[in-house]
Amino acid sequence: MTELGNEIKYHENLFTNDQALKVGKIHFYLLKADTEMQKRCWVENTSNETCFSTPETTTFGDEVESDEIHWWVFKKEQHRDELMNKTTEVLISAQKLKESSDKLKNDFYNKTYQTTIDKIIHFLETNANEIENLYQYVLWLNSKDILAPSMLFNYRVWGSTRLSARTLQIDANDSDEDDEIIKMCIEIALGLYSEGRYSLYDTAMELDENIYNEKHENLHNSLNKLCASLDEPYSINEMPYSSEELHALVNEIYNLVDQSSDSKTNLPYSIEQLHAYVEDLSMPREVSYEELSVKTSHAILDELAEYFEQIRTCLRNIQIDIKKYNSSDFLLYDSSFWEYAIQESIQPGRIETPLWDFKQTLEMWHVGENIKEEKCVDFCKHIAAYANNEGGVLIVGITDSEPREFVNIADLENKVQSIKSTIQRYIDYDNDFTHIQQIIIENGNATESCLIIAIAQTKNVVGVKCNDVSYSYPFRTQTGKAYKSFNEIQSDKRSKRVNHDNFYFVSKINRMLLSS
Repeated sequence: MTELGNEIKYHENLFTNDQALKVGKIHFYLLKADTEMQKRCWVENTSNETCFSTPETTTFGDEVESDEIHWWVFKKEQHRDELMNKTTEVLISAQKLKESSDKLKNDFYNKTYQTTIDKIIHFLETNANEIENLYQYVLWLNSKDILAPSMLFNYRVWGSTRLSARTLQIDANDSDEDDEIIKMCIEIALGLYSEGRYSLYDTAMELDENIYNEKHENLHNSLNKLCASLDEPYSINEMPYSSEELHALVNEIYNLVDQSSDSKTNLPYSIEQLHAYVEDLSMPREVSYEELSVKTSHAILDELAEYFEQIRTCLRNIQIDIKKYNSSDFLLYDSSFWEYAIQESIQPGRIETPLWDFKQTLEMWHVGENIKEEKCVDFCKHIAAYANNEGGVLIVGITDSEPREFVNIADLENKVQSIKSTIQRYIDYDNDFTHIQQIIIENGNATESCLIIAIAQTKNVVGVKCNDVSYSYPFRTQTGKAYKSFNEIQSDKRSKRVNHDNFYFVSKINRMLLSS
């Protein structure tokens, strides 16, 4: 078999190809973003009680929540329309790269390693425009922020196994003009190198192991066949692997043969043959070059196709999150949407749903000090009940029963402040999960107003302090609330895959009103 090192030399043909260099630089910026993201999100914590260190998330890591796409779109990006337009444009190129790499994978099974490299170069040249578009997109992301390209290389899409196979630490100060780094990035992105080893070497080791295992199994069968000739037959369940132990096993079996049989003339194998089989196991194994080349070609082209498929999927996920932002967060702050939603929801015959509730006023604003705390806690239970289910909105300033009428809220600024301070006092939650907004509505010749308190569906369980030592965990039902344990609500959130605080309920209200 040709020396494997001589095969790797064909990578030099890639290192001088303009399109391969661009692919290498694309992966360079993805890895640079990922390295920086990991540094900012995680810190090693060394306990005083043990010499081991464990990774812990930083405050920034808690903000990102292992979802770079959601973090960027919802919390970082300031020009989402521009991001959507550029992502939509480059997605066309990414889709073509995905389809072209799939075709390459399915059409070519190359009998030499050089042919595989030549086919990859042909693929790159054929898709030069698509690679250029993707390259410019990644450069644009990097110009926005060093972390932005991490949207194309993240756990949400790639998963931990694929990430670890394609990773390489690239520091913030590393340059895309560093030839050795870019060469490594080319090999990783194109599937030639993974987890510290060349794919060619991995395949050779796999084939070598297959040959060894086949010979080892044959020896196992031969020994069992010999054991079957004993006066009291028995089977060898587990075979040792070291030559010394195998030679000892052969001798042990033949000793049993000597003790149980008068003649060895009918034995299927001689002791010399079996010792020769053992020796053969330790001899260098010759792997077929053609088989190695074909199998390596399969592995490399599979990885190449997967690379562009994952990039394509990341771009689609960016689009999805921008649409989610626009359909929920955009509506959340849109006064015209709330004006429309309120006017529709107060129509005769329209019943309340788990997503909204009308309040003429809040009792905590009007009671004496002797029961004020009780009413403040009751109010917070309403808030927590929404947060622990799907989220929802309290519409304050409209009568509780039909016919719905607007009720003026006096001293609005202080009322809003009292809502915020009450929530802060009785609810422990790291993030602000409410949005409070006055809505002005033209009602015939009159101008009415009310107050919306929009409550996010929270990632974590929201509890309400009932006294200094206990919490309650309310849960929104059809038009009221029930109580569950912390663990029950937490399990419910996990089953629904609530990964972030979100106002997705706003989109549900919009769809509900449009369909009615």
